[in-house]
Amino acid sequence: MQPEIKLQELDLSRNLLTDAGVATLANGLAKNDTLEVLNLEQNMIKCDGCAALSRFLNANTNLKELIVAGNKINNEGIQYLAQFLDKNSTLEFLDISRNHFNDNGFEIFASQMAKNTGITKLDISKNKDLMDEGSLVTLAEAIAKNRRL
Repeated sequence: MQPEIKLQELDLSRNLLTDAGVATLANGLAKNDTLEVLNLEQNMIKCDGCAALSRFLNANTNLKELIVAGNKINNEGIQYLAQFLDKNSTLEFLDISRNHFNDNGFEIFASQMAKNTGITKLDISKNKDLMDEGSLVTLAEAIAKNRRL
């Protein structure tokens, strides 16, 4: 009989993880019911990696922190991440700072924040193309409705 592993935190930051690696990781973590922190900061995650993470987060009920800062997440990728927001209520901290999306992509994510009941801390810093007259207005409206952030 193999010993039971209770992995609670996984830090894969500053590697060269690509979308394919993230998809494999998400599939491998699908049955994990103990992981609470997943740090994927400063990798090479793009659109397909975000799609895999979103599928994982739709079903996951344990993860509390996801850090995908400093990747290559573009408009399509951030829209994939928006798909889990209304289904997942356990994620409390999401760091999507220092990525490559702009107002057009973030608009959908921002509007979905109104439906999320778990996130209490969201880091969107240093995304150079977010404007105060664009998606940040939508985010402010979503926060007013959400009241968790």
